Amino acid sequence: MVKSASGGGTRPKKSFGCTFVVVPFILVLAGVAFLSAGKQLAPDANSAAQVFRSDPSCTANLNVTPPLGACTVVDATVLSAEMRVTGYGGKTRPETPYAYVRDARGRTSDVELDSDSGGVFVYSVSSGARARVQYFRGNVVRVTSGTTSAESVDAPDVDAATVGELPWVGIVAILVAVLMVLARIVVVRRSAA
Repeated sequence: MVKSASGGGTRPKKSFGCTFVVVPFILVLAGVAFLSAGKQLAPDANSAAQVFRSDPSCTANLNVTPPLGACTVVDATVLSAEMRVTGYGGKTRPETPYAYVRDARGRTSDVELDSDSGGVFVYSVSSGARARVQYFRGNVVRVTSGTTSAESVDAPDVDAATVGELPWVGIVAILVAVLMVLARIVVVRRSAA
């Protein structure tokens, strides 16, 4: 505690504070981790996305028999299509579109759909509907029922876009850490004057 100049009591000493050291340090570590993950995962994600985008079996309409290639298409049944509530607390919890499908080979898959096309799919396809499922390297990447189609989050182009965002998340975390430290330095210097 510091004695007040007006003689009327004590005021707390202004210091840099532990929070303004620990939080920015954690943000910098997280930022470096995101940058590193983005740089390491990007080549594989981009090459898989390139194969997925260029292979005729992957770009073909699922309602016809596609040519042989990297993707396979199997008849399936939509067991359920629903919006699942994710996260905890808060007034508005996010919903994620899911489809639970069983293909003609008997394999069941719980597929998280891309939010853009997945929401339309969930609200327009009923349980028990006939569908076609597209596999790429063992993962469900697209589900089609009638005229409605949705990509899963495992689709290589969706994955490549997500991986491409990781370095930006890292940069933002590091910038927030730097701004926190600079703001605290300004506050400490002003209070010392």
